Amino acid sequence: MSFVILSERKVGPKLLGIFTEGHIEEFFEAKTLQPQDLCLSKISFKIAKSLARFHAIDMPLERTPSVFNTLRSWYSSARLVLENGSEYYRENRLTLVEYEKELQQLDLMKEIDFKQEVEFLVEKILSLAETPVKFCHNDVNAGNVLCLEDGSLQLIDFEYSAYNHVGFEFANHFCERIFDYSGIQEYPFFRVMLENFPDLAEQRTFLEAYLSDVPSDAEPDVRVYLAETNRFVLVCHMLWALWSIIQFDCSTIVFPYLKYASIRLDMYFQAKEQLDSLLARI
Repeated sequence: MSFVILSERKVGPKLLGIFTEGHIEEFFEAKTLQPQDLCLSKISFKIAKSLARFHAIDMPLERTPSVFNTLRSWYSSARLVLENGSEYYRENRLTLVEYEKELQQLDLMKEIDFKQEVEFLVEKILSLAETPVKFCHNDVNAGNVLCLEDGSLQLIDFEYSAYNHVGFEFANHFCERIFDYSGIQEYPFFRVMLENFPDLAEQRTFLEAYLSDVPSDAEPDVRVYLAETNRFVLVCHMLWALWSIIQFDCSTIVFPYLKYASIRLDMYFQAKEQLDSLLARI
């Protein structure tokens, strides 16, 4: 539904046709950004401005922040996979050695009290969120940003678009700078680049560029946005870890989903441990 409305409003590619398992979109003469591009100040500035425009869209959708229900729903589905495993996966895709590595990750994750961590996120972060709830893209990674021939940027792929606290949008975008999924042919088929995560000064520059394009009756306090963005980093790591556990059970794409989930969980616990000291510096 979101894609149809955004197409009609000329926010994204034109919708050219719909069929049973998908749709046909307008083709853009453009190049897809790479993860390193997201770190370039010129590109980062343009993405901040693009998000300010995107968040201004008024959509006829449920305005409750979607991350609440998504986190709970994905936790429920992931819990079943952790409890029951996945016979489906054994018949598919990865080599036996790669699959055995996945099973090792599954055993390690069974030791995590996911229920306790999800309750912590809901009570200590989501329920106390202060940033505005706007229509968010929710998946601004390098593969979902096109650089057009005139140098402007075009957001694409609105599969996860929904209303959310904008702090989640920023946190998720910053986290996506870390991962490179493009054309890596050897296990684990992705690359982690921790050095790409923006420091507080870079985050502040991004948020100030964003806020300069957001109409407001009062001067927004960038520190509120900065603090909440870093709180939402925990939510992003947990959310995509749960998503990846679910994909382990159902996806037909060749990818070590549990290896990826394990890395996101390691980042979650590290971010949780460091959160108080980080917030004290804002």
